Amino acid sequence: MTKIYTKTGDNGETYLYGGVRVSKNSKIIKLLGEIDELNSFIGFAWNACEDEIVGNSLKKVQKKLYEIGAELSGSTEFAIDPSDVEKLEKLIDEFIGNKDFTRFVRPGERGEFSARIHVCRAICRKTERSAIKFIEAEARDCKYILQYLNRLSDLLFAIAEIE
Repeated sequence: MTKIYTKTGDNGETYLYGGVRVSKNSKIIKLLGEIDELNSFIGFAWNACEDEIVGNSLKKVQKKLYEIGAELSGSTEFAIDPSDVEKLEKLIDEFIGNKDFTRFVRPGERGEFSARIHVCRAICRKTERSAIKFIEAEARDCKYILQYLNRLSDLLFAIAEIE
């Protein structure tokens, strides 16, 4: 039986894609941790979701977040592109329709699922800020990841509003 622990991180380092070893305190590991946190909270929200279309959309977002983590870790197998951003925009338009926003809704005002989604939205914004900081520091071209995270927070707001 394979054990879940490897002991390779006991000294405060871990591996990125391709075997690159980095400190667990590095900017990339912090960012990957925030992506993982966002993904986990989306799963938490999804478990309270009663709408099949919204639930399936959240599951697709979770898969895309894994791919973002892989791309940031150095994988060339996965990459975010303009079509990923466009898919989120299409979902936002479908969920919102012609709804006019005249006031902000307090998180929790529309029920438990909506409140969970608002937590996801706030974590997504935090993740986006960390991604900007990392990408600027590393001078990496990850503009579609930034666009995706920005649109994702909009999508999460839209989902919270419709529920």
